[in-house]
Amino acid sequence: METKSQMVKIPDAAGDTVTFAQYPNGHVMCPDFDHLDYDELRALHLRDDDIILCSYPRSGCHWLWEQIRMIHAGSTDLPVEEKQSGMFEKWSPAQYEKLPSPRTFNTHVAFHELPAEVTQKKTKLVMIYRHPKDSAVSLYHMFKNGIWWDYHGQLCNFLPLFLEGKVDGGGVADYLNDWARVIADNPDQPIHVLSYESLMKNPVEELTRLSRFLGKNHEVTFLQSVADACTIDRMRKRKGKVWEEHGIDKKLMYREGKTGGWKSSFTEQMNKQFNEYWLNNFKASDTFPIDY
Repeated sequence: METKSQMVKIPDAAGDTVTFAQYPNGHVMCPDFDHLDYDELRALHLRDDDIILCSYPRSGCHWLWEQIRMIHAGSTDLPVEEKQSGMFEKWSPAQYEKLPSPRTFNTHVAFHELPAEVTQKKTKLVMIYRHPKDSAVSLYHMFKNGIWWDYHGQLCNFLPLFLEGKVDGGGVADYLNDWARVIADNPDQPIHVLSYESLMKNPVEELTRLSRFLGKNHEVTFLQSVADACTIDRMRKRKGKVWEEHGIDKKLMYREGKTGGWKSSFTEQMNKQFNEYWLNNFKASDTFPIDY
């Protein structure tokens, strides 16, 4: 596929740069995702039993993707596989044709960039969201510790980049505002929404709702086993080796797996800066109740 992006270096507030693949539409992504063809993605043929998991970056996508795999299979004893195998930003449509059904895709692109057949076939969408301050901290650590972004800055200087939407996923308020409009404007589209925090606090309750949405009727004992198999420590131990084989720290994708970590990372000034941004930009509190 012809590369449709170019590599750019975007400076943070102190001048330290982050390397991105930037597309003609202005989107920036991990440099490893430098060959996404938006037209091909829109034209992707979907199967009737496909599932698409949507999220802003660092909002629990790895975690929930694994749980969906287990719910689909009815087992926690599955071959080790990373979510990148079904990530829209990573591969071409030809690669997805090789995947066995049911396919569980995942992505950080916006709803209007998804395959056109999503609305035609009423494809089931699962959307997970997280406290945006935790997403900001997690994204910072991924940029700083990942091999792709070549970033060496500090969190306080990274935060303005995040708030300006000059990161993977764009602006987090814009992302959530857009999804709120999508949900309101498409009442016939099957969309299951859950929060990272609720999945952490009430895993069996949330997995029961998710299981039913996916057309499964698993017993509570099995869903508890899914929750137990997908703790951060077990995910890191089981799936981290996929990253270690490529010389990447397994904590890059499976770092802490907790809620409220931003409180020990944000200074008072950073928190004030974020809150001002949130008050001015976030318009979807009815759909996504977040106590910022």
